[in-house]
Amino acid sequence: IDWNFERGDTLKYYYQSHLDKFKGKKILHFAPEQELIDFFRNLSRDQGIYYRTADAFLKNVDHRVDICHASSSIPEKFDIIIIHRVLEHIVDDKAAVSNLRQLLRPGGFIHHSVPMSCSNDTINWDIPDDSHEGHVRQYGRDYVQLFESIGLSTKVDDWLLSRSRDEY
Repeated sequence: IDWNFERGDTLKYYYQSHLDKFKGKKILHFAPEQELIDFFRNLSRDQGIYYRTADAFLKNVDHRVDICHASSSIPEKFDIIIIHRVLEHIVDDKAAVSNLRQLLRPGGFIHHSVPMSCSNDTINWDIPDDSHEGHVRQYGRDYVQLFESIGLSTKVDDWLLSRSRDEY
């Protein structure tokens, strides 16, 4: 088994296997992985997907915005917002998620993931911790409360976790 694959490749595998959820949708992707930028831009032509990217630091994105203030800078609403491995770097994660909610169309959803420990509650460090790749927190089993506290329902999708790595 080749364990040297990028997170973007794993997510691409997920999205390839679930195209029906994304066809004909307006998608906003924060801190986009290059593998997914290429994947969704190619799909846009064939599957009727409207795909836009956003980030505060990356230069090759459609919207250069801070995630905590994105709704005041992006005039559109989206069916799907993709955000993987970002919230653990954001000091005010509740403001970020609230902002994302404002960018959602009715019936839309946020497809998200963070590194987390399922056996503990979230631990906040309040400042970026260089020993933890600049994270300001380690999410725990209470992670879903972040979304539920602003009125978003959550659903755990463990499809990727149930796959053998040699399927990728």
